[in-house]
Amino acid sequence: MFPWLAFGHMIPYLELAKLIAQNGHKVTFISTPRNINRLPKLPQNLTTLLKYVNLPLPRVDNLPENVEATTDVTYDVVPYLKKAFDLLQQPFAQFLESSNADWVLFDFIPFWVPSVASKLGIKTAFYSIFPAPLMGFLGSPLCLKPLVLLTFLADQGINARVVEEKKMGYSVPRNELDGSFTSDAVAESVRLVMVEEEGRVYRENIKKVKHFFVNEERQERYVDELLSHLRSH
Repeated sequence: MFPWLAFGHMIPYLELAKLIAQNGHKVTFISTPRNINRLPKLPQNLTTLLKYVNLPLPRVDNLPENVEATTDVTYDVVPYLKKAFDLLQQPFAQFLESSNADWVLFDFIPFWVPSVASKLGIKTAFYSIFPAPLMGFLGSPLCLKPLVLLTFLADQGINARVVEEKKMGYSVPRNELDGSFTSDAVAESVRLVMVEEEGRVYRENIKKVKHFFVNEERQERYVDELLSHLRSH
């Protein structure tokens, strides 16, 4: 497993890694030291099948010290993070050479993974994470909550508007001139959708779509289909 250096990618990759390990397969989750230290500890029952591997992130100009994930920087610094990520190509190749990997599941940024892996006879699969369009408070799988929408870039605003139009999420109010928002605005938005009567419509509507997000049977079937595909190729 080799996800991009964003927690919106690392966490879903880790969840998939756990599901694959639960099926009896050995999985290595590769990231940088600081990111791995911030990820959840691996379940005790999976430690023989699932492990973390650290690859120190190379330093590049204009990338601040101790930056290893998109959450550590402003958007204008992300290109330097991508540059540093590309410099992991050689240490990543060295790790693969010493491994007995059959497959590499990789993210959208490291375009060089297939060429590196193919030289070693290792197969690759591109595992895409649906772009995170908003900041969501979903709660636990058994207690799905409305979304608090806080968009930043690309098509996030469009996706957020769709969710808001369906009354399943509420956008944090912003300054119309510069797009800024306050911590009070975030707190008030969360309070509205979670507890206030005005936000009841959001809570009721999110319950109606809960089965799309929380369906363990469907999730297990997808993992089974993925593993079946990997075994057959």
